[in-house]
Order: sequence, then structure tokens, then C-alpha cells
Amino acid sequence: MKSRQASGFTLLEVMIAMLILGMGLLTLGMAQLSAMRTANQSESLSQAMYLAEQQFDLLYVGALTTPPAPGVTIDPGNPIVAGLVPAPPAVADNTAFNRQWTVIPNSPQPRLSTVTIQVTPVAPEGGGGQSGQQAITLQGVVGPCTPPLTPICP
Repeated sequence: MKSRQASGFTLLEVMIAMLILGMGLLTLGMAQLSAMRTANQSESLSQAMYLAEQQFDLLYVGALTTPPAPGVTIDPGNPIVAGLVPAPPAVADNTAFNRQWTVIPNSPQPRLSTVTIQVTPVAPEGGGGQSGQQAITLQGVVGPCTPPLTPICP
């Protein structure tokens, strides 16, 4: 009797290869989802930082002639929709933010004010979504336009 030599793969070998391939594809999919989530959080933080810098610039320019009002001020435009922040249409995700600022007069020295601006993402209606995102806090000093304090005055 002649023995036939089997060629090819056994069913067990094929199943193990499929299992290894499936685990690899699942890992790639999870990595892709994680990268997309990180990119969305980064975009949201960038938009929040833009809103904080925008408000600081307004307070800085205004302080050149009139000191800002002391205390805590909540932006009357809250919630501010990030889609209205200059961004390419493909990037704007319509995330909403609340913005407020605190002005401490005569700090760190007379005629100067310490300004702290906080921008916080608002969770979308219906729960879920952006609740895990962090707030942005920007702090700086503003004051009148006097050559010893501000080297470049208009």
C-alpha cells in the first residue's frame, strides 16, 4: 500500500491563523479609535484656547485706556459655539463653551491687573459626550499704556 502524503494546511492551523489575524485587526481598530478620540480632544482644547486668547486680547487692548472691571465676569455670549470660531468647516464640530474671567486690580503691582480667563466645554444636551474634557485657564497681566510698563504704545 502506498501512503499518500497530505499537502496543505489542517483545519486547526487555519483556525489559529485566523485567530491571530483577527486579534491583529482588532488591535489596529482600537488604536484607530483611540487616535480619533485624541484628535477630537486636541481640537476642542485648541478651540478653547483660541477663545481664551481672544478674550485676553480684548481685555488687554481695553486696559490700555480703561482698566477692566474687577471681579468675576461671566461672558454674556455663553454658551459660545465653537463652530463660530474661525476654523475650517471640516474641523468645526459645534462644541459649545462657557467663558468667564476674573480681574484682580493692583496685582502684581499698582495700575496693573491680573486677569484669569477660564473656558469650559459644555456637555451636549441629552447627556454624554464632552463631559470628560478639561477646562482651559489662561492668566496674564494687563495695564495702561505707559512707556515704562509697555514698551510699545500706540
